[in-house]
Amino acid sequence: MRVGCAARGSGQRPRRPQRGDGGAGGVDHCSRYSFVVKVFISWSGATSRAVAEALAEWLPKVVQSIDPFVSAKDIDKGANWTVELARELEDAEFGVICLAPDNLSSPWLNYEAGAITKSVHSRVCPVLFGVEKSDVKAPIAQLQMTAIEPEDFKLLLASMNKVAGDAVPSAALDEAIEVWWPKLQQRLELIKLPGKPTRGAVESPEPVKPEIDISEMIEELLHRVRDVDTRVARMEKRTAAPRTVSPSRRDRLEPAASFLKKELEAEGIAVFQCEATPQGIDALLGSDLPSPLPTRVFDAAFEVAQHEKVRVRLLASNRTASFARDGSTDEAPF
Repeated sequence: MRVGCAARGSGQRPRRPQRGDGGAGGVDHCSRYSFVVKVFISWSGATSRAVAEALAEWLPKVVQSIDPFVSAKDIDKGANWTVELARELEDAEFGVICLAPDNLSSPWLNYEAGAITKSVHSRVCPVLFGVEKSDVKAPIAQLQMTAIEPEDFKLLLASMNKVAGDAVPSAALDEAIEVWWPKLQQRLELIKLPGKPTRGAVESPEPVKPEIDISEMIEELLHRVRDVDTRVARMEKRTAAPRTVSPSRRDRLEPAASFLKKELEAEGIAVFQCEATPQGIDALLGSDLPSPLPTRVFDAAFEVAQHEKVRVRLLASNRTASFARDGSTDEAPF
């Protein structure tokens, strides 16, 4: 979807079309456009896995733009497990860690928690099932924990809804949680707590998680290094190409280029050079370009492109963000 001047002129942030058209049997309170939020649900052990699967089914019923991922359930058989997991972690915008009495000291859970925290910029929340906050040790104890209670889950869903671009109005969100909460309670009551038999309980057997293959990890690392090397070579080729920018054009665009560089650096993004080109203004970056773009950077690039009627490109080793002469772009602000 291209985001054009109309969206910017209205003062509202552009949004991607949401996935789905509402949960079965419920009312879709989502706005016409919303961000699809990938939620990575981490688990370890049979109890934790059952909780993760229950949450994965329940969350999209409350906020339709939530797209949950549970590793053992959602990775196809025959797929490269390590690569698929890394890809899902990279794409995730929110993380939920399911804690239960039988996984509080799980090395795997601590590894996955660290990976999620790094991947989704600390938007991570442990959910406690059958354990108290005092039972949780560092490093997970440093995160904002959520008890399985309506009030705590309202805060959790409000955070996810905010990442989704406020897809559901606050009042409608509270109403949806109240409607669907009994369903979640019924599902969780059937999960057997270790050492605490429950009448009519069901167990969710845990499959053996594949061991990490070192050679597979090295192969993936080499692939990523080659990809970065290729992108850097392309960037060097672009910057080495002769530039035929007239002095008058360079002088006219120099203030705009300086302004764009200043705004990028204010967000902690290193800039090798930012100057006029035959097509517009290119900023060659010395660090990765965040996705989505910080609002300040988005606004600066949009204003320069629209005001100067030139194309603006932000060139980084991980990706390129481009704004057309009218300010239209495929980018979305944070």
